[in-house]
Amino acid sequence: MHDSVSSPATPSPGPLRSVLAFAADLVAERHPGVRPPLDVRQTFALMFTVIPVHGLLGYLLWELLDDGLPSAVGNDLRTLLVVTACSALLLAALAVPVLRGGHILWRLAQAGALVALGNGLGALQVSSKLADTTLLLGALLAVLTTVVLNIALWSTEVRRWCGAVPVPGAKAVSPGTADPAAKGLVPFAPAAARQERPLSESAGPAVSASADPGEKPGAEPEERNGTQD
Repeated sequence: MHDSVSSPATPSPGPLRSVLAFAADLVAERHPGVRPPLDVRQTFALMFTVIPVHGLLGYLLWELLDDGLPSAVGNDLRTLLVVTACSALLLAALAVPVLRGGHILWRLAQAGALVALGNGLGALQVSSKLADTTLLLGALLAVLTTVVLNIALWSTEVRRWCGAVPVPGAKAVSPGTADPAAKGLVPFAPAAARQERPLSESAGPAVSASADPGEKPGAEPEERNGTQD
């Protein structure tokens, strides 16, 4: 009897390696060699403008904490301050993945922009309670910035760049179907795009089947009599 030799088992990747691979896939560039559209570049710049605007709002909220306000208002100010800092840092960190076309992180940026908008509205409400004009102006500037950012993140070009809208003219290939380009196949060209060959090349001079092989094409056959000279 022959002893069976088992092949060595392939080591499975560890959980840390899987997490790192997933994180690298999230920030990978989806359109290598393609320049992002103008709307995507403007959205990228707008996501960085959130930092100074929300930084100003956070500074105004921090100043009000030292004024000896009631505990209920102080808790609201602390909550607004924490949410302001977290949303600003989140949107700034997600600017590059949005520029690279990451779908999941773009969705996360949309959620962060909505949170930042709600935080600005909350700051407006607190400023109206405290009758603080400086906080009112800072909160209003933050709300306007986040409104423009939300509109930019939902624009058609950004959605198409991040994979939410299919590109016009792109034909989806099912998973079980092989890509014709991978096999080197050329798609069938339409009839209007094909060049027709000239008639002189496609059809030669007509030669009757009954003609003598020795006769020249186009020459009239000589009359044949039954009498000999």
